[in-house]
This record gives sequence, C-alpha cells and structure tokens, in this order.
Amino acid sequence: MAQLSRRTLLQGSAVAAGLTATMAAGPAQASPSASVPRHVTGLRPRRGRLADTRTLQSWVDYLADLGPRYTGTGPHARFIDDLAVAYRSLGFEIDRRPQTFQRWTARRYDLTIRTPGGGVVPVRPSFYYPYSGQTPSRGIHAGLVYAGTGRPADLAGVSVRGKVAVIDAPWADIVLDDLVDTWFGFAPGVDPTQMYNRAATDPLVRDTVGVLLGLKAAGAVGCIKIMPMARADAYGQYDPFDGLSRDIPAICVDAAQGDHLRAVARRGGSTAHLVLDAEIAPSTRTDGLLAMLPGARADDDVVVVNTHTDGPNVVEENGPLGMLSIGQRLAAVPRKQRPVSFAFYFATGHFAQTQLMRSGAYLTDYPDLAARTKAGVTVEHLGARGWADDGVTYRPTGDDEPSSVYCSNRAVAIIARAAIRRNRLTLCSPSKGPFYGEGVALDAAGIPMMSYLPGPTYLVAEARDRHVDLGWCDVNRMHTEIDTLHHMIHTAAATSRAALAR
Repeated sequence: MAQLSRRTLLQGSAVAAGLTATMAAGPAQASPSASVPRHVTGLRPRRGRLADTRTLQSWVDYLADLGPRYTGTGPHARFIDDLAVAYRSLGFEIDRRPQTFQRWTARRYDLTIRTPGGGVVPVRPSFYYPYSGQTPSRGIHAGLVYAGTGRPADLAGVSVRGKVAVIDAPWADIVLDDLVDTWFGFAPGVDPTQMYNRAATDPLVRDTVGVLLGLKAAGAVGCIKIMPMARADAYGQYDPFDGLSRDIPAICVDAAQGDHLRAVARRGGSTAHLVLDAEIAPSTRTDGLLAMLPGARADDDVVVVNTHTDGPNVVEENGPLGMLSIGQRLAAVPRKQRPVSFAFYFATGHFAQTQLMRSGAYLTDYPDLAARTKAGVTVEHLGARGWADDGVTYRPTGDDEPSSVYCSNRAVAIIARAAIRRNRLTLCSPSKGPFYGEGVALDAAGIPMMSYLPGPTYLVAEARDRHVDLGWCDVNRMHTEIDTLHHMIHTAAATSRAALAR
C-alpha cells in the first residue's frame, strides 16, 4: 500500500475506528461492569525518594487486581478514589469535578454462522466494537454477506440491506516516520522505517468509523470486521475508544478466523446469529481529579503534570502510578523551597473521548491555574515491553517499546533530551509531533509540553488474564522512565517562563 504523508495522518487524526477477535465456541462475557475484587487494597505512598522497583511492582499488582477500568465503571471509580486518598496522604490538596456521559457497556457477545447445508460454524469474537450498537439479549438472525472493505465503491456492487456485513479492515501500512517528526533524529536503536501497525493508531489513518456508519445507512443490521492481526494480538482490543454511538452492532475477528469467515460469506446463503447485548447508562458520573502541591507563594507559576485514569490494562494507564512516585519526591521538599506549584491532573474520558473533556477540563475547570501554568509533562504508558505481530504470530521483541516525548518547542525538547541522556533512557526520541494522548489539549492551549507516550501493540487491549497484563509492564523500565520524567519536571520548574516560551 502506498505510504501516507504526515499531512494525511494529521487530516485523519480526528477519525476513530478499529477492533479485533479470536476463535472458540460459546458466548463471551464482557468484563467492564465487574465489581472490584474484595482483596484489592489501596495505594500507600511515602514522602521521600522516588518509589523503588519493589514498590512500583506492588502498585502495578494493585492496578492489575482492579482489572479493566473503562470510563465510568466501578473499577475506574475505585481507582480515582484510591488516587485521591494516596495523594492527600502526601499533602496534596484534592479537588474533584464530576462530568456525566452516556455509558455503553457490553454484557455478552457471541457469533454463530449457519451454512446452507445446515452446518454450524461457532465463532467466539475476541471482543466487541465499543459503542457500536446492541442487539436484543437473544441476538439477531440475518443473512451473511461479504462487503469488501465496506467503502462506497465496494457497497455499490452488493446489497447489505437487512444483512450482517463481513468487511476487511487492512492496515494502512504506515511506518514510524509517518507518525513522528523528531527534533534531533530518532534515538539509537529505533528504525524510523519500521512498520507501525497498531489498533490504537489505526483510527488515525483509516476512516473505519465512516465505514460503519455507511453500512448502517445502507441498511445493514450488523457488522463483522476482519482485522489483519494474529489471534493473541487481536484479543480484547478496545478500539475505537471515542465513545461515539454508531447504532449498528459490530464485532471483530482475527486474520486466520477472518479468512474462513470471508470464504463462507462469499459463497452466500449462510445466516449469522449475532449477539451484542449491552447496557446503556445515561448520566453516568465520572470525575476528573486535581491534586495540587502548593509552591512557596500563592501566585507562583505552575507546572502541570497530567495523565488519565481510565484504561483496559496496566500499561494503559499506569501514568497515575508514575506520578505518585514523583509526588513522593516533590512532597518531601518543604513548601518554602518549592519554586513553583505543581498541578497533578488526572483526566477521565480517555475511553469515551467524544463525550467528555479529558485533559481539556484542566483548562476550563481551573482557568486561574491554566493561566499560571508555564510548562507541563504528560505521563502515559510506562514500562511498555515491545511485542510484534506479523498477522500470524504474536511474540515479544525482547526489547522495550520505542517511545517519544512530544515537545511543544525546541526549548523543552532540549530539556527532554538532557533528561533522557542523564538517565540513559533507551529508544526514546524527543519529537515535534503531531501530539497524541492527553498532552494534545494543553499543547494546543499554548502550554509548553513534554508528553511521554509509547504506543505498543497491546496499548488498548484488555488482557486475557492477570498474568498477561503484568507481563506487558517492566517495572525496571518504568523506574527509569519515572526518573527521567521527574528530571524534566524539576528542570521545567527551575526554568523561567520566558526561557520555556515558544
């Protein structure tokens, strides 16, 4: 496939999409509404040094015990509560601002295909397409039809009305250099020409959301999306994560399963029994959280440190744990010696992006702080181990996931580079952008930002089990990243507003 320009990527960055699956028999029970296990304990930070790897591992274990923390669910609310308690214990001033949204939560999803001869093909989707739509609890029965990529050119030659459409969603085949423009070149060991196909970034380059809406407009009653992913990688990908309803139930399958399903659909005459039972909860509350560590003076400049609290796995999102380690260190400095005030902001809505403010709420809920903010650091996806998927096998690379620090201007890029070198953080490149993640709104508001953001293959995937979840996160790497980020924060705090300016 032809390479895409960075301009094309920027033009497509507002588009959401994607999802995945695996094969087995029987319905799958969705987990987002699960209650918090009774054995889960809170976080116990201590003022002083950055947390050591043993402490970090205990915090990561806690996060894995909570399980997926989808926006507005019980585990997500519990995480926010525990963070408020932990930061208050360090001397931070806590403020919570509620937001409301319409939460869509899958309860059960299933797919069975019946062929013209009466044969039954059991298919267990690895996951559902979030916020796509829902069926009655008993599901729907409809004819199965192959609709190519689901784009208008393919739909012109086939009728999907009243049917479940099987569509292909091939990768756009982007490389890392398509997504990232660096300030000083890529870090040693990072190949800018490496293929960078990810469920989390795929919405940035393909209009799969438009495809689903197009199928709905053409009369389809359901969709099965074939993703070009190995079975283990396809499992649990919570993508797209924009929280936008499409009003057409959709599930996804991996590449191998998709090959068989595509052939069945092309032969014609088969019927799909599709189940996507979901709960709609209007006016669900979810809180943004501010933890404020005052500086020596009430009118001090502010350095904001931000992340989000919702996510499907430990890496996505353990940023609050990295910030807790940094908070221990900053809180140990007497107030009269703090050169700035530190605003730790924890956004909600990362996994319901079109409905909630995310980190933009820092600007609207705290305009006085925003006006005093001279710099910021975004902390996301710490300790990410590298995994690779060739469409058939999914395996660890044996190395860490390459990362970028998206820097608003050259001044903060120099600060980031110095911190990376000081702590010997490998495979990390100060980058010009475009910004991704929770640093976007703050950068757009003119705050000089350093936004740390690795993007592994499993970034938005719900782990199959706790063992897999913990295996994605390397606390030794996490410790080095935290030390590096602390150095960026410390340097920004000691640098004048003028020197940090664009």
